[in-house]
Amino acid sequence: MNELWPSIEIIFEQEDLLQWSQEAVAEIKEDLNHKLGDATRIIKVLNSNRKYELKELKIEDRTEVVLEVRKVLTKRNLMLQLENKWPEF
Repeated sequence: MNELWPSIEIIFEQEDLLQWSQEAVAEIKEDLNHKLGDATRIIKVLNSNRKYELKELKIEDRTEVVLEVRKVLTKRNLMLQLENKWPEF
């Protein structure tokens, strides 16, 4: 029995890791629910408008908005990679 215990512990650790991963993917999906479409539209706006137009839209710091959009897109890419590795999500 002592020989089996390390293997059993590894199985439990893997189950915990899988559960954690599933929860992380669910959280990312929920967070991205509306942001993904907005991120694409924001990129188009930022690329097509001049500084004065951005000020009219109350976008003071273009860099800050781009960083936020990149976070959304990075989360999306992470979610897609996790779904490809574990299709049962």
